[in-house]
Amino acid sequence: MNEADETLKRALDTLLCNQNIEQTIANDPIQFAHQYEEPKDKELAAIFASFLAFGRVSLFLPVIRRWMTLCDERGGPRQTVEHFSADDIPAFSTLSYRWNKKPDFVLAMFTFQRLFTQHDTVGKLVESLYDPEDTDLNATMARLITRLESYAIDSAPSVGLSVTTFAELPDGFKRFLSSPAKGSACKRWQMLMRWMVRTKAPDLGLWQLPASKLTIPLDVHVHSLSQMIGLTKYKSPNLKAAKEITLRLRRIHPTDPTEYDFALAHLGISGECQKTHKKEICPCCPLHDLCVHTKGNHTQDSGAPS
Repeated sequence: MNEADETLKRALDTLLCNQNIEQTIANDPIQFAHQYEEPKDKELAAIFASFLAFGRVSLFLPVIRRWMTLCDERGGPRQTVEHFSADDIPAFSTLSYRWNKKPDFVLAMFTFQRLFTQHDTVGKLVESLYDPEDTDLNATMARLITRLESYAIDSAPSVGLSVTTFAELPDGFKRFLSSPAKGSACKRWQMLMRWMVRTKAPDLGLWQLPASKLTIPLDVHVHSLSQMIGLTKYKSPNLKAAKEITLRLRRIHPTDPTEYDFALAHLGISGECQKTHKKEICPCCPLHDLCVHTKGNHTQDSGAPS
């Protein structure tokens, strides 16, 4: 490890040590998975929470909470999905968040119900799709999403849709299943993979896959902070940027490159970092000495990593 990597590691390790995980979980969608004891409920709660984890936290948390409440009224997420029927459609059709409306949530329930007719858990399916020759888990994720697309097409008649291709499904539902195969950073899916693969708090460790092959979930906060401390030159939070940041983090933490994601994301979400120099707060930040605003220069986008 060179001097620059050692400096970066010290700064990020300090950021981790300073984080109050329990307090941070209360402002993170992973809180919903932690509400359950049964792993099968945790798994589905995590998946449904990740589907809606975009936009303002204060706006999407109440919608996830309502989704989980509807499930809890029926015995929990897993039991609800397994026994989901036409009688449940009216209640779940009331769910709405931005572009996700009727019948997106209902189709999601039927899609996973179909999955469970063939696999005991989503994790068992994911693990069966993993190829040890893959350099990261993006290919595994793409295979999972392709399988879910197939289950959704087969489930479409349950919500009154007659389709033969995934493209014919509602746009809102299709956004649940964004894929890295199309160049998307897939922030929500990368976040879900982190939750399910990593075993250290706050993550769940329910899927038996190598944490060393995870890719950083690239939301606006992680992307901005990564630019500020020199982890990426890309101005757009795309898959190329996510991979570039992950490669740099893998240099300082080969077995667990996404360990810093939770702390970085919530440094931005909390407002502790305001993405510009503030003399009242910046000197206390562990990333202060690495930050472009401290150095007084700006990150350039060369279009590709050097």
